[in-house]
Amino acid sequence: MEKGIYYSRWGGPEELRFGTLPERKCIDPDRIKLNSGEILLQIRAISVNPIDWKILSGSQKPVTLPLFPRIFGTDFAGTVYRAGAGAQKKGFSVGTRVMGLVSPLNKGSGRQWLKVRADHCLIMPESVSFEEGAALPEACISALLATSFSRKMKPGKALLFGASGGVGSAVLQILASRGWDVSAVCRDDQKSALRHLGARECLDRYSWRDELSGKPEWDAVVDCPAAVIRDNPSGLLKKGGVYAPVYIPDSFIPFQIIRTLLWFFTPYKTSLFIGYPSKGRMRQIQMLLQSATFKPLIDSIHIAENIVSAVDKSRRGGVLGKIIVTF
Repeated sequence: MEKGIYYSRWGGPEELRFGTLPERKCIDPDRIKLNSGEILLQIRAISVNPIDWKILSGSQKPVTLPLFPRIFGTDFAGTVYRAGAGAQKKGFSVGTRVMGLVSPLNKGSGRQWLKVRADHCLIMPESVSFEEGAALPEACISALLATSFSRKMKPGKALLFGASGGVGSAVLQILASRGWDVSAVCRDDQKSALRHLGARECLDRYSWRDELSGKPEWDAVVDCPAAVIRDNPSGLLKKGGVYAPVYIPDSFIPFQIIRTLLWFFTPYKTSLFIGYPSKGRMRQIQMLLQSATFKPLIDSIHIAENIVSAVDKSRRGGVLGKIIVTF
């Protein structure tokens, strides 16, 4: 019988279980039918994303069906066990190491066997481990979308909140590689690692306002926890500056979208995106990995049996990179 990480009601990390899945949720790897463009993976690692445990909390009930027991997880890395004819033509043969993601609203990656579309996966370079592969997809897609403004603007000054997380550390590396002068807001014990990734300076998480000039001096503010919008980030931006919130919502997602749309009626620019998997976005991650300077940041690695402590660590905050869970 297949094992996985699942929960049977909304709540906190204590609701998570690792064990044998109910029979109706189990996949028989030798009998399950695959469409031409699908692959069946044996999962080796997943990562813990804030959206995963916020869905677990029940905060997204209006856009998620209960589907109990629900499988936990979004990102994954593993090996191809079987592949449809179309997927094989794209290079997804048996034994191929891949990484990818599913939509956590209706599916989960935290299980031994996972059937997915090949277009939502990426063949991993030999230099990337399963743990690193599981750390990349969701964070990289969000980071690439959040930094899309930097392809249309001349490099300038960017203020980055949440720089130590999976998305934030990817944003930092992307902006630095494009010539932006990035100031990262973080904890004191994280400053050295973030300077190594490309931050020009690091501002203290608790006193960053005291370290600024008080003038609107930033060409862009990238807000990975999407918290600054509550304090009106317009006071930080130059006229025509960009505010890029990366929403990891505590409340109902549409409410957060409405708040962002209100920015279109200000003198500032903003961005609105949804980080779903697609063939084009996986290709963007592939291009990012081809850069010798880009490195995934991993905070810690846990075995699946310790999923409760792994998620609890993510909820407490202060992590440096992604939290990985292995099978």
